[in-house]
Amino acid sequence: MKSSGAGFGILMQAMLALSGAQAAELPVTHLTVMGSLGGTAQYRDVEEPFWTHQLAADSGGRITAEVTPFDQAGLKGVEALQMARLGVISFLTVPLSLISSEDPEANAPDLPGLNPSIETMKANLAAYRPILTELYRTRYRLEPLAMVSYPAQVLFCKERFERLSDLAGRNIRVASGAQAGLMSALGARGTVLPFAEIRTALLNNTVDCTITGTLTGNSIGLPSVTHYVHALAINWGVQIVVANRATWLGLNPEVRDFMTREMADLERSFWTRTETATIEGLACDTGHGDCPNGTKGDMVLVEAAPSDRALLDRILRTVILPKWAARCGEECAAEWNRTVGVRMGLIAEAPPE
Repeated sequence: MKSSGAGFGILMQAMLALSGAQAAELPVTHLTVMGSLGGTAQYRDVEEPFWTHQLAADSGGRITAEVTPFDQAGLKGVEALQMARLGVISFLTVPLSLISSEDPEANAPDLPGLNPSIETMKANLAAYRPILTELYRTRYRLEPLAMVSYPAQVLFCKERFERLSDLAGRNIRVASGAQAGLMSALGARGTVLPFAEIRTALLNNTVDCTITGTLTGNSIGLPSVTHYVHALAINWGVQIVVANRATWLGLNPEVRDFMTREMADLERSFWTRTETATIEGLACDTGHGDCPNGTKGDMVLVEAAPSDRALLDRILRTVILPKWAARCGEECAAEWNRTVGVRMGLIAEAPPE
């Protein structure tokens, strides 16, 4: 046993020495990054530490980065994407919902009602990922490096509701046209507002409810301005990490290999945090359960009834998918049907004119 332990120690020393040697061979490189929404727990707990600390630690200080959330820079999602396309921004994380007005494909893996669980979300994103990768390479000259997600996007409301059908007549803040389409099908009115304006809109009675992440909503104080939170995931909130393709290809090959490995680690960390944040967010919002990264509220949890799930599924099939297929076009819908559609037993088909 003693010799086995000594052998293991020697092996570990050799591995650490090799890792240090590999880091020492990396060219000194500094990256300028535009991060995602700065007010979220995902940014605080995963994204910012990755860029500002992990890269330097894993590279022996040879790869460093500075990161600024794009919303704190006064940019909209589409504007940030175009700046990355032009090379003004070298690396960017952006929620796909914020660019779906330009690219209907951005909604494809995360349409409202499509992903009731994180496992389904991850599988559908994996199925559609090659299409998104090729899209952003060819249309925007960007290199997709990672695809991750916020926690489950759920409903926060000021006034009592017990079923999705109770939302009829209310004004609800949404993040995308797809979410607005869902609200319209429920007899409500969807108002697209930036994340940073959610709390103010609720305080000013501009909106009655909002859709946002379970822990994300907690981080901006929604338990103090809303009283009911729904347990049903409307969708999730996929984000894409991209690099300007010319910048990416211009990096030293060893740096690209290093960054590719690091991005895989970032994805794993994000998905782990997404899963825990979904559960933790509801615990924080309601004040029931562990809440280590939020503020405990006393919201009423509206359980997801079977009728809610059935209604959401019906609207997905009869309203959301046909409208999305009409926007995206025949070839785009066919690609979805071959990937996500096959997995889910769904067909996206534009309604007859």
